[in-house]
Amino acid sequence: MSVVNSFLSFVESAYVIYLFCFKDTRESIIQAITDDQPPVFIIGHPRTGTTLLHNLLSLDDDRFTFATTFTVGFPHSFLFFENIGKWLFRGILTETRPMDNMKLDFDLPQEDELGVNVLSGFEVSPYTSLIFMKEYKYYERYCCFRSDAVEKEDTKRWCYWFQYFVSKIKIRDMLKRSIEDRTKKKQPRRLLLKSPCHMGRIRLLLRLYPEAKFIFIHRDPFDVFMSKCKIRYFNFQCYNCE
Repeated sequence: MSVVNSFLSFVESAYVIYLFCFKDTRESIIQAITDDQPPVFIIGHPRTGTTLLHNLLSLDDDRFTFATTFTVGFPHSFLFFENIGKWLFRGILTETRPMDNMKLDFDLPQEDELGVNVLSGFEVSPYTSLIFMKEYKYYERYCCFRSDAVEKEDTKRWCYWFQYFVSKIKIRDMLKRSIEDRTKKKQPRRLLLKSPCHMGRIRLLLRLYPEAKFIFIHRDPFDVFMSKCKIRYFNFQCYNCE
């Protein structure tokens, strides 16, 4: 997949250059990149309902744009590859998530951290421990990016790819809306972002976006614990199958 993503990223670079040849698309891209609306972050401990809240708020499509399941899966190339990819991989997703029956679809909101992790080479995200489980203690420090635990270069790397990814989400949104209706000039919509990882990075995120807004969702700790146990049991069953 890394070879495929590398190839697709080169194709997308050529595609963006092609888009700059046309006035309408060039203006849409520039407008998306220069948009300074502060993003809205949904934060909370895993299993507290962050996904449900993300899905509900994303229904306000007059106000918000967001990362989708497809864009976080193919962050290098979704600007040109999305329609093709959805057709190629149709039927690959289950209708619901196996651990909680939440609906699953390529167009539904998804955690931006997953896309940033792919873009950064799986080196500066706690989610890399889902692949290298014995290295959990090493990767968990990227939940907070504390200066005494993470090198400055790693922090800069994450910040670069995070801003790169959210800029592409804005570009995608502007291009998609301008194609759907060329008669009206569109304004960028506000970014709605969600990841439990962001709960430990509020200071870092405020350095990037001083006017950012945060929505914190919480749940009874006992319910969170039992829900987490269910996830652990599901993972254990998967490992046994392997």
